Amino acid sequence: METMEEIMEVPIGNLTIDEKFYYACSQGNVKDAQYLLCNYPRIQTNWRNKKRDGTTPFYGACFYGHIEVLLLDQYLTFRDNLSTNTKINCSIS
Repeated sequence: METMEEIMEVPIGNLTIDEKFYYACSQGNVKDAQYLLCNYPRIQTNWRNKKRDGTTPFYGACFYGHIEVLLLDQYLTFRDNLSTNTKINCSIS
């Protein structure tokens, strides 16, 4: 199995999961952001980056023109509306 460092393009360092998600979205790394969402269901998608004027991951994606990342917001809405018995395919293509 690959380690997170091998899978993700975002620099790992000592970042929290929420920070990693922020940078994946801000850099337009849909694959990385999807990986985090699928493997860390309690991720704080509204986490505010205090180093960047308190912006959120999806705001960062919009600001830098990574509109494709916003499709993940649709995934979150869908995921939150599912029953606990429903499985979703989180395979990354």
